[in-house]
Amino acid sequence: MKRIILIILMFSFGNLFSQNGLSPEQFMRYYVKVVNEEKIKEVQNCYHFPHSIIENGRIMYYDNAEIPVIDYNTFKKTGWVYSKINEIKVIAESGNTAIVQMDFSRFGKNDKEYLRTTMFYSLTKEKGYWQIINRTGMLNRTF
Repeated sequence: MKRIILIILMFSFGNLFSQNGLSPEQFMRYYVKVVNEEKIKEVQNCYHFPHSIIENGRIMYYDNAEIPVIDYNTFKKTGWVYSKINEIKVIAESGNTAIVQMDFSRFGKNDKEYLRTTMFYSLTKEKGYWQIINRTGMLNRTF
């Protein structure tokens, strides 16, 4: 009986996070999906804590998982309605680390593109599933 319970628990926790078993490219698609769906808990889980964001040479550190990575109220003030991936390139990948280049656009009302940019993401698989440990780009912080 104990063995059956242990097996059930292993399968339950093994699938606890939606990004389990995803490739770096699939993970980035999942990340944009949950950002667009405004699923704060899932977005938070896409980030490793601590992590850093470098934008235009400014370094920001985040070590508190209780503080949302994305402030959707501020984000929406920029006109954001949704984001769309234009291209993803996995630059490098090993067992627990990946570097991904993502070209994406932000869209506002009437599907009008108001921003197109490229960001670089360093991913870690420290907890058994991909998470963002660093995001670097030339984008001015809008959220």
